[in-house]
Amino acid sequence: MINLTVSSNTKRKSIIVSGSTTPAEAFKEVGIDYTRGLASLDGCNLRREDLDRSLDSLGCGDTATLMSIIKNDNANR
Repeated sequence: MINLTVSSNTKRKSIIVSGSTTPAEAFKEVGIDYTRGLASLDGCNLRREDLDRSLDSLGCGDTATLMSIIKNDNANR
């Protein structure tokens, strides 16, 4: 079991998941739309194909942080 903290720009929730859970499934469980942001697992960017791989195959340990961050165009203005 993995203690996974799932977050976005506006939401954060900790859940317990199995190692066979995919990042896409975890985002959906928490209610975060990951399709518009940059997804990362423990600080490493995830490619689109990684979202359907198990957390075990992505090298997760007992705890991990999964994030989807949307960067706005006007952030530097």
